[in-house]
Amino acid sequence: MKKTVIIDYGAGNIKSVSLACAEIGAEASVTSDPDEVTASDRILFPGVGAAGQAVENLRRRGLDDAILGRIADGVPFFGICLGMQVL
Repeated sequence: MKKTVIIDYGAGNIKSVSLACAEIGAEASVTSDPDEVTASDRILFPGVGAAGQAVENLRRRGLDDAILGRIADGVPFFGICLGMQVL
């Protein structure tokens, strides 16, 4: 089974995205662990707030390199609102 992660960088509409995944029968785990992102097959990145703060939070957690690395590997990425803007 494919592993889908929802990025938790300290802000964002995580619960809404988790509930939407559950509603359509898609299993997705919420994570702020770069290792889980690196092991994922699909990435969902919901976001709200200020782009600068979001990027700072991603960098502090090591999520920026993990996300960009998986995208470079061809892993499907879906950024929602700020999640796509900070990409």
